Parts: sequence; structure tokens; C-alpha cells
Amino acid sequence: MRRQPLEWWRPLIVALLALALTGCFRHDVATVVAADGSGQLTIAVLLEPELLAEAGDDPFADFDASMPGSAQLSDISDGEAAGRQAVITFASLPELNELVRGPLVGPVPQGSATATFEHFEVAREGAEFTFAAVHPEFIIDADAGFDDADGLELDGTVVVELRLPGTVLEHDADEADGDTLTWRFPIQESTTLLARSQVELVGGYLDVAGTTHADAIVWVTERGIATGYDDGTYRPAATVTRGQMATFLTRALDLPAGDASFPDVVDGSAHAVGIAAVAQAGITTGFADGTFRPDEPVTRGQMASFLQRALGLEAGTSSFEDVGDSVHADAIAAVAAAGIATGFDDGTFRPDRSVTRGQMATLLSNAAPVG
Repeated sequence: MRRQPLEWWRPLIVALLALALTGCFRHDVATVVAADGSGQLTIAVLLEPELLAEAGDDPFADFDASMPGSAQLSDISDGEAAGRQAVITFASLPELNELVRGPLVGPVPQGSATATFEHFEVAREGAEFTFAAVHPEFIIDADAGFDDADGLELDGTVVVELRLPGTVLEHDADEADGDTLTWRFPIQESTTLLARSQVELVGGYLDVAGTTHADAIVWVTERGIATGYDDGTYRPAATVTRGQMATFLTRALDLPAGDASFPDVVDGSAHAVGIAAVAQAGITTGFADGTFRPDEPVTRGQMASFLQRALGLEAGTSSFEDVGDSVHADAIAAVAAAGIATGFDDGTFRPDRSVTRGQMATLLSNAAPVG
């Protein structure tokens, strides 16, 4: 059963009462957000030696229990202070904002203990990212359910570190170092944290600026060969499937519709038209068992063969040390000679490696002058 947001604070507050505030603690929250909304959230608590001594045999058991199951937990230290840290990865901003609900954000009933923040959220609108958090005054009194707690103030510090993607436009942080913002404040003070940044849009995408394939991605986008995702990303590092490859080639070559069919390609599916078109054009024949396997990643070797057939390139002799007797050897040599594809710095082509969406854009833009 998931613990309530306040649970992990209870042993800490009891220890503070016992020590009459001779010890102190620090609560750290670090959030790194990428342009596609993924990132990493780190939550940590550090206790000074006096407080740690009063906190029991397992002072961080409640802290561990309050974290999501995906958290990577570890012991940490900072000088004489010792503590516990949870590192949590997230794939999207909605996931981040859901993850903080338990360990960071809680209700704020009058006159009682609260979680660290009333509100903690990162949002994105187009190319702009906004961070907003509200830390309430954290004062414990008798209504919080602790004996002898009338008017007790917690002796602690909250440190929030934030890295938003792109260029920081405005913030109210105490420190700013490039794209890293830091707030430091006593836990008993009410505080508002605000920051805003903007990423550079390339081709209309949030995650293309600065990548190797940026120009090619713009090229395929402008020609309607490839489109991005609903979240504003292109995802240049994502793997291209054989079905997607067929659609990209059909658009790039403006192939007519075909009537070729494969038993594993469902009529009306996303890439059925493209698969039929490339098969009809003789660019692909599928596998020996009659299937096309549209959901499998397309390899660099397969892509070389597709392009060789599509463009009518003459076969050549491969000079890559890892191509050998590959069924795609001639095609790899042909696309390399035509300047469509190059190998890696170590002299390999890596024909069995999957093609990414960024690489696909570059291959198609390189092939345009040849075609």
C-alpha cells in the first residue's frame, strides 16, 4: 500500500522535538528536463549527526517507502551530514508531475504539517517550458498530532535545483549558472519558485536543434516525407521500422499505389499502402517465408539494398571491414560510392545496426541528387 505524502516526515519531526532543534536537516530536489519532456528527478534528505543519532536504527525507511517503485535509492553524504537519495527517471512531463504527488506535493490543512510543496509542476506549451512551485510555511503545532509541538518551527533548508531545456527567459532563482537554476530557503518560510525557458525550434520540432541530422530532418519535413509526433518532437534517435521505411520511400520517390500483399500486413494499417508500393516497384520482396515484418527495425544493410534498387545504382565492391559476405555487400558498396551512406570512423559500416529516424532523413536527402 502506498504511504500518505506526509509519512516520511514523521520520524524526522519526532527527532526534532526530542532534540529541541539542536540538529538540522536539508531537503534537496533536483529536476532535469529534456526538450522532449523526459528527464530525471532526484529527491534527497540530509541529516546532521545529532539529528541522525536520534532518528532510530533505520531513519530513512519511511523516505524509501514514500518513493515510487521505479526510484533508484542510495545512501548519500555531504560533509558530516548523511542521508538518503531517490533518483527517478520520467518519460514525459505528465509523468513527472504525477511522480511528485506523493513524495513532494501534499494537502495544506490549516495548522498542520504539510509535504514540501503545495504545488510543483513543469509544463510545456509549444517551445516554451514553465516551472512553477509553491512552498508553504512549514510550522508544526498541536493540531498536527504531535505532543508538545505548539508553535514549533522546523530547523531545515530546502534546496531546489532545476535545469530546463533551451534558453532560460526568466526566473526568480537565488542562483543561475547557465541553464541550471538553484533556490535555497528555510523550510519554515513560504516561497514561490518560477522559471521559464524556450528551446530552439528546427523544422518545427523541439528536439532537433544541434543534432547531426538537423538539416536533413528539415528537408524531409518540408517535402512531406516524414512528420513528427503530437508532442512536437521528431525523435531523431528513435528506430525506424520496416513499415515506416516503406512509407518514407513511397513519399520520397512518389511511388504509385501497388497491389502487392503480405500475410502479415493488415489492409488499412498505417503503412500498408507504402509497403504495397515499394513491393510493386521491386524495391523489396519481403522474406523467404512470404512475410514483410513491418514492425521489425530496418537495418543499415537492408536500407542500402532498398536504395540501390530504388535508384538503380550499379553494384560495387565493399571496402568496409565488417561487411564481408553480407547479402547486402554490393548494395552497401553502391550507396557508399554514390555518397548516400558512409561508414563509421573505425572503418565499419555496421550493416546489422538499426536505422534511426535521423539517419533515415540523411539517407533520403543524400539520395535525392542521385535519384
